[in-house]
Amino acid sequence: MRISLKNRSKKNLNFPFDSWFVAFLFVLSWLCLAAMFKVVFFPSSVTAGTVDSVATDLPLWPHEKSDLEPDPALIFGRLPSGFGYILMMNRTPKERVSMHLDVQVGSFNEREEERGMAHFLEHMQFNGSTHFKPGELVKYFQRIGMQFGPDANAHTSFSETVYDILLPKGDAKNISDGLIVMRDFADGALLLQSEIDRERNVVLSEMRTRDSADSRTFEASLEFTFPDALLSKRLPIGKEKILRNANRDLLKAFYRTWYRPDNMVLILVGDFDPKIAEKAIKEHFGDMQAQRPQPGKPDFGGISHKGIKCFYHYEKESGNTTVSIENIVEIDFSVQYQISNLRNFLFNVKDPIKMINDAAEASIRTIVGNTSLEDILTVGKAKVQADAEMMLQEILAKYESGITILNIQLQDVQPPKEVVAAFKDVASARE
Repeated sequence: MRISLKNRSKKNLNFPFDSWFVAFLFVLSWLCLAAMFKVVFFPSSVTAGTVDSVATDLPLWPHEKSDLEPDPALIFGRLPSGFGYILMMNRTPKERVSMHLDVQVGSFNEREEERGMAHFLEHMQFNGSTHFKPGELVKYFQRIGMQFGPDANAHTSFSETVYDILLPKGDAKNISDGLIVMRDFADGALLLQSEIDRERNVVLSEMRTRDSADSRTFEASLEFTFPDALLSKRLPIGKEKILRNANRDLLKAFYRTWYRPDNMVLILVGDFDPKIAEKAIKEHFGDMQAQRPQPGKPDFGGISHKGIKCFYHYEKESGNTTVSIENIVEIDFSVQYQISNLRNFLFNVKDPIKMINDAAEASIRTIVGNTSLEDILTVGKAKVQADAEMMLQEILAKYESGITILNIQLQDVQPPKEVVAAFKDVASARE
């Protein structure tokens, strides 16, 4: 491995006491004036890289709970209801704006009798809402120069449901047009039973399309690896029996419970005026309120693997047989452990190289029966290289070490001897 480092030296500036005192009063006076100006004239405005919270119980942004600073080009804002928004100007391509409503709710939030409702609800958003009767939304997209699919779409995962719109222009009218749609997604879905029955066939067809040997193997491996975790029990596609019997009451209950303003973040990136966008967001989402009390967070369960466990899954449609050996290692993410590693890094330059090489060896534990050892090592190097760079950069930034990682290159990474022996045994068995 080769690690290139850069030391950001800091010059010591010496001032007499009087100069420090005058400078302190000058800065303090300006800060006080700025704070007064902000409170009086902009009570709910935001500044780049910061957050203006109206109430103390509003959700915190990730960087508010971290030592890592956000990109100063980002503008964070939050309405009194908890609805959040992030704005970022980007002039390329010109007159284009990417708009996303990130509802931080997915299949993890479903109860057992609701499995598949997060994804089903995503489908229903395009089938009738406050401002658009069933079938009118696609026509509306076309009227303002958009196409359904390339310019407007959505997806549901374990932890979020995201609605995407690509606006043809970034002027005030186009932004307002897009926000009308996003507001309907947020709390305006009609959820008509006739449309639910019609869309049910689409969702079931999607389930059948995904039913493949690879998909079934993936589900079985999740059950084996995470038997006690919610991850193996909440695939977004849901359960067929529940989907076939889903009705308006079931979908509406999930919608009203989880689609709350404090579970939503609106993201705008593109060629637009942030002041115009912020004003429009407040106009369209300012009166949105939660429909039900805040629900409890889902229980994600636990992960516990001890000793040697065997997993076997047969698929008659599979064209080959895959054999793998995996090692699950518990990693210490405590602050004390990170500080210990940082001290080793700062006081002995050779130690982190050994540490990363050890991590590289530990990560290359998977031996696939139909993959060459050379290919495994190549894939392992690329992944470990990226992971190592990210890990070190985050640690160094967190503790303000003054060191920036310029480049990391893994060289001659070798797996443990027992892994090589296992690979040879598999190769001999195939012969």
